[in-house]
Formats: sequence, C-alpha cells, structure tokens
Amino acid sequence: MALPSGIRAGRRRALRNMPDEIAVYRIESVWNAETRLYEDTEVTVYVGPGQVTTYEPQESRPEAGAHQFTLQRYAVKIPVTDVDVQVTDLAVVLKAPYWPGLTGHEYTIAGLHAISRGISQRLLTNEEVA
Repeated sequence: MALPSGIRAGRRRALRNMPDEIAVYRIESVWNAETRLYEDTEVTVYVGPGQVTTYEPQESRPEAGAHQFTLQRYAVKIPVTDVDVQVTDLAVVLKAPYWPGLTGHEYTIAGLHAISRGISQRLLTNEEVA
C-alpha cells in the first residue's frame, strides 16, 4: 500500500530537520568456544541522519547502592525505517554541526515511541550525567 502524500511530505520535511549523524548499536554477548566465555560485542543497528531533542526536560536522581546518579530524558529522532531498534540499545551522536559539543554524547534507549502515521521514529532515551 502506498503512503499518503501528506505522510511522504512529512517524512521528507522531518529528514531535512535531522542535522546530526547518529549511530544506534547494541551490546550482544557471543559465546567464544576457545575461551569458553561470553564476550561482549557491539552490533551496529543504524547509522545516519538524526536529531537530539527534548520538549519536556525530565531529570531524575535514582539511587543504586550508595551511589546517587542523575538521568536526563531526551528524544533521539531518526527516519522511519525497518531498523530493529530495541530498548537498552545505545545511541551516540557522531556529528552535530550546529552544536559540536553534542558530539560523543551517548543515550540509552528507554522506550520506542511508535505511531501508525509517524513522520520520524522518536526514541525515548536517558543520558546519565552525574
């Protein structure tokens, strides 16, 4: 089934508003028969245009043992594709032409915001800042 022209136009417009280069990857444990141990390996899920944004800044300070840390909630937008992004995947900013200080920031994907007529995939993320 063809997409309605309004959705196609919205996706083209959304893509033009994604100035950053984003990579999404996951850590998978792979069995090493020689060492008889599981080894972590990075699997790239997506590399391409994206945008880091937030419309409702949210900060929390959960505790883990004796450590209290600060999480900030952001949204990372990528084009609508058939990419298999999962909760706990990691998104990292590879290039941010309008804000170079954003390069290297890493976000843990905490939720997938999927809607039927979406013009971009909005990945709800957390960044540990302290």
